[in-house]
Order: sequence, then C-alpha cells, then structure tokens
Amino acid sequence: FHQKRAAPPCCPHRRTMLLAAHLAAQAHTHGGLGPGPGPWAHEPAELHSLSSAALDEAAERLSRELPHRYCFLVAKDGAVVHESYSANSSETLYSMDSAMKLGTAALIGIAHADGMLDLDAPLAEYGLEPTADWGPYWPLVTT
Repeated sequence: FHQKRAAPPCCPHRRTMLLAAHLAAQAHTHGGLGPGPGPWAHEPAELHSLSSAALDEAAERLSRELPHRYCFLVAKDGAVVHESYSANSSETLYSMDSAMKLGTAALIGIAHADGMLDLDAPLAEYGLEPTADWGPYWPLVTT
C-alpha cells in the first residue's frame, strides 16, 4: 500500500539544481561553457535574443528577495550580457553555503598528499571534537 504524497512546492534550491543540471548538459552538448582562456566579451543582451530591461528587473528582484546574494551575472554564447552587484562593504559577511565543501576537500587532499593526514584514521585521533552527539560512533568516524 503506497500513499500518494503531494509534490513539494518548488524552492529556489531546487531551481538552482535544475539550472546547474541544464548548464552541465549544455556544456556537454556544446563542448564546454564560456569562451575558454582569456577575457570574456561583454555584449548587449539584445544581440543574444535577451532583454536588457528584463535582466535589470531580474537583478533588482534578486537583490530584494535574496539580500545575501551580492552579484548577478548572465552569460550567453560565450559573452557576458548582464552583470550587476548589490551594495556591500568591507563589513559585509558572505555566506559560503556549500562552497566550503570544495575548500575542505582540497585541504584534506593536500594534507593527505603531504602525509599529514591518514584518511583511514579516526578523526578523534587528531584531537577533533564533534559538534553533535555521535554517541559511541565518534571514535570510528574517519575522513
């Protein structure tokens, strides 16, 4: 017996994942994203069948609805067709979201390559303390 559930409402994170999947498919189909090495060309949106006014409106809406996002860049056919920035200062705190996973993975890889970290050794052996209750499993957790 399976109960049918209502589909969850679409959220910005899901839209972002769908956009990323679309871009990855486009990159695979068209041999990559962007112009390759060197500076990007900046061209009017209208040369690429886009509306500058609509992009300006989208940038304003993003700035209002996602105040912790500070830039909006649109590229099409290897050219930047819109680029805008919201106000920020040297005191602005930036959200890293999941981007720190990449930094953490890179640092772990460097430490392992330099012989400073054994990927099979429990993290407790390095003096790390968990921020959550892992119960009896903490001594077994490795990288």
